[in-house]
Amino acid sequence: MKNHIIYVLIASVSILFFSCQETDIKLEQEFINESSTGLKIVKAKRSTNTILFDLANQDILNENNAEVIFRNQLSGWDNGYTSIQNDKLKVILPQNHHLSNNNSDPFDDGLRCRIDVPERDGYQLEFDVIFQSNFSFAGGGKVGFGFAVGEGVTGGNTAAIEAMRGGSFRVIWDQQNENHYLCPYIYYQDMTGQYGNDFIDHRFLLEARKRYTIRLKIKSNTAGNRADGYGKMEISTNYGRTFITVWEKNDIRWSGNETASFRHIDTFYFQNFRGGRGTQYDGENGDQGIYFDNLRWKPL
Repeated sequence: MKNHIIYVLIASVSILFFSCQETDIKLEQEFINESSTGLKIVKAKRSTNTILFDLANQDILNENNAEVIFRNQLSGWDNGYTSIQNDKLKVILPQNHHLSNNNSDPFDDGLRCRIDVPERDGYQLEFDVIFQSNFSFAGGGKVGFGFAVGEGVTGGNTAAIEAMRGGSFRVIWDQQNENHYLCPYIYYQDMTGQYGNDFIDHRFLLEARKRYTIRLKIKSNTAGNRADGYGKMEISTNYGRTFITVWEKNDIRWSGNETASFRHIDTFYFQNFRGGRGTQYDGENGDQGIYFDNLRWKPL
């Protein structure tokens, strides 16, 4: 009887050991080791609504190159500041340039474009972002992917809000004291100022060389006079296993227009630039790189 118990215990421990070992192997296969930075990145599963950027290292020299990567869904790609490196999309922000600089090249401060998607009244959008080591955050800026509601409204265009042309939901980095944060940046029908600053007190601490998975959700208001729209921003720092809610609101009028197309979403923004007026937004430490991976979206 004693020997039988010992055999049972040994068999149970063996099963547990090999089961854990198999799990570890599966988990290890989910990661791509970034040998140059020490970072580990989880790759999303492929689907028609997923772009992984797992291509050969290359410069993206023009919009035609970018169209191949984004499956012919782009409009307005800026040239000269992007590349594929180590299975990620790299965007360069030049030193000493911010949005309000009056330079001969209007796009020499970063990257702005749009991604066309089927018109829907709601979407979930998710992507990974890493700011390079010694990134100079300076005063703040726009980063990553977001939603254009209707025609999309940005740049303090209150006339477009008053004309009920739409709204927008993007992500910014912002400074408070000596720290920097990721925040929602929202243009909507009932906003109180010229710029989308209503909700940037909903913050998530930001550090260079740390991987963030940002998840945005939006649902249009069902009519122009109904404040029943929805928005949510979540962030994960553990490869998307768990998310922390940064901002959520379920009584928002994204647009006051009765025409559905001015309340719906058929475009994603991809915008990366230092924003604001004044040299406090200029970066230091040379040209700065931001890396993106695992872009994925789905209708809600």
